[in-house]
Amino acid sequence: MRATAWWLIWQLAVATIAGDREQFKYGVDDEDAELSVPEVIIKYGYKVEDHTVITEDGYVLKMFRILPKQDAAIVRRKPVLLVHGLWNSSANFVLNGSSSFAFLLALAGYDVWLANLRGTRYSKEHIKLPGNSKEYWNFSCHEIGYYDLPAMIDHVVMVSDSEKVFYVGYSQGTTVYFIMTSTRPEYNNKIALMIAITPANLWKRIRNPLLRIVQSLYQPGTNTILMFTDVLNVFQFLPYNGNFLRIARFLCHPDVKNNLCLQLIGLVAGHHLEGSNPRSALTYLGHYPQGTSVKQVLHIAQLISNGGKFRQFDYGHDGNLEKYGSWEPPAYNLTASTAPVVIYYGLNDLLVHPRDVQELSRMLPHVIATIPIADRKFNHADFLLAKNVREVLYDKIPELIVKYGYKGEDHSVITEDGYVLKMFRILPRRQTIVKKKPVLLVHALLASSADYVISGPNSSLAYLLSDNGYDVWLANLRGSHYSKDHLKLPVESKDYWDFSWHEMGYYDVPAMIDHMLSVTNSKKLFYIGHSQVFWKHVRSPILKMIKPFVRPGADTIRMILDALKIFELLPYNEAGLRIVQPLCRPEVRHNVCIQMLGVLAGPHPDGTDPGASVKQVLHFAQLASNGGKFRRFDYGRRGNLQNYGRPEPPPYNLTASTAPVLIYYGLNDWLVHPKDAQELPSVLPRVIAAIPVDDRKFNHVDFVLAKNVREVLYEKILTMLDKFDQ
Repeated sequence: MRATAWWLIWQLAVATIAGDREQFKYGVDDEDAELSVPEVIIKYGYKVEDHTVITEDGYVLKMFRILPKQDAAIVRRKPVLLVHGLWNSSANFVLNGSSSFAFLLALAGYDVWLANLRGTRYSKEHIKLPGNSKEYWNFSCHEIGYYDLPAMIDHVVMVSDSEKVFYVGYSQGTTVYFIMTSTRPEYNNKIALMIAITPANLWKRIRNPLLRIVQSLYQPGTNTILMFTDVLNVFQFLPYNGNFLRIARFLCHPDVKNNLCLQLIGLVAGHHLEGSNPRSALTYLGHYPQGTSVKQVLHIAQLISNGGKFRQFDYGHDGNLEKYGSWEPPAYNLTASTAPVVIYYGLNDLLVHPRDVQELSRMLPHVIATIPIADRKFNHADFLLAKNVREVLYDKIPELIVKYGYKGEDHSVITEDGYVLKMFRILPRRQTIVKKKPVLLVHALLASSADYVISGPNSSLAYLLSDNGYDVWLANLRGSHYSKDHLKLPVESKDYWDFSWHEMGYYDVPAMIDHMLSVTNSKKLFYIGHSQVFWKHVRSPILKMIKPFVRPGADTIRMILDALKIFELLPYNEAGLRIVQPLCRPEVRHNVCIQMLGVLAGPHPDGTDPGASVKQVLHFAQLASNGGKFRRFDYGRRGNLQNYGRPEPPPYNLTASTAPVLIYYGLNDWLVHPKDAQELPSVLPRVIAAIPVDDRKFNHVDFVLAKNVREVLYEKILTMLDKFDQ
């Protein structure tokens, strides 16, 4: 009764204020707050189409399509589907005037589609159910992901005559996306790229006071709230009411210093008063809230309260047994979400903790990048309301879509010893290109497949090979950022990290090669590897420092690190990136990163553009310290007897490497001495050539980062591959 009483008081207050327009004549009359979404689109000079989509379970959804302006100079591009957050609608993307995200995309030539999920202002119909019935509102996030998104994507693909769409989701728009790809993984094939803006999927770390209240009130395994609202016949939560704007104009005047609306937004989303646009906030309140089902809000409350588990709606023990056949609701399988993903998040977001976003990124199999907004005060609402949202976010996304216009595939490979490795396959962009042999690119120590793509489409070896018709495969060896899974072993365990280079060469590379040959139906492939070799001559000051500490036949370092439970060395860490960025800005004259790379790999300050296991790094140190012997891991005399049956580790038989080899090396490489590179052909049976790079200052990292790497190296590799491909 108390809830009903408050609801009646609220409605009475709204009605009273609605009847006295003169009382608010001094309020800001922002026209966009009162216009419908199609009217806003037309106001800013764009043509709009109204599309109706019917889901498998009978819901009638509205979609608005914004057509690019008729300008011959605009290149026509793929369709982009924009999906809004909770209690929002397609208005999310058109209420920043001419700088609105939807308009920027349309101006760039994209075919923009705005979603309106079930229960919102524009999508409140059903082919059978009345909009005020309990049955109509019997949906949660699950049904939106399972029915609404597939129906809209199929419609966009059909109308636009495109095989794939770009998907941009804000907050709950990401929640329902990962529900779709987890439960209907075939839709991964229809997504060119998913851009997740402040993804609301995991709530393990709660710092929002309101969410903490929700967390304390909700009792897992019970359905008391749903039963209570059923008795009160309350099925919809915070429905759209146009009169709400009149209250907001009174309480949230843009010229008021302590704007109440911005204070409330700060309490929920994160305080950033100086960065929020009060006029935009007022405009948004003309379109907010849009309403949703009680069940959907309860689903969100369950996700907030269950310790970071992303799973289906919890009907209570009895209801779960009836619906799912288990006491607990099933978890969504995020590993099934294989389409490429880019994540943007705010460091001051009180609704979605940055560490939860980073954890989600690790759980997804094909994340291209996880990017914090550069403004450290950026909160959850700033993705819509911030004064600088265009500069820090909106302008970057069209560039990203163009930049990653390559078709990609995500492949998982399981080694004989149970490690789960990720491989990324880049397919040629142009179908007219003559298809050539597959190429496997293998990264260096403490690196990943990113080595071959970070220089962008015009300078990266992977893209250059793809543009010339090669079927490019990027390896991620065990323990690297993208390959941290095992069939049985937890990644934080000592047993997981008990590997050196030997296991990578013995298990990882064969598994990846076999997978490539099977998928491509090829008999042979090209293999390109960077670094991770042997040393006889040492000139890097860092390696010279290491040498005295690594005594042959001793395993002291590993024993100490085992006692300290340190099994991984220098793991991937975004916090480290944030520390490094201000120290290593490209415009800084004495760039710290370039100086450090120079000490390690060889100085070349004018030529550079600004997780591994402990055992693997120790193997590296052993090879750098044993006078040029290329041999297996040294466990110490007793360990060697146990593992190899001899006091010394056995050498690798390089004469067994009979495939043709081409060697490129740098004359200024401090990690691999040119003399060692020149000596290697004498022990390998089939070296075609050992070629120094035609830049005397070329060092070890220049093979990845140099400004001129395409001209002095990559194009020469391409010429050689073409020769052998024929």
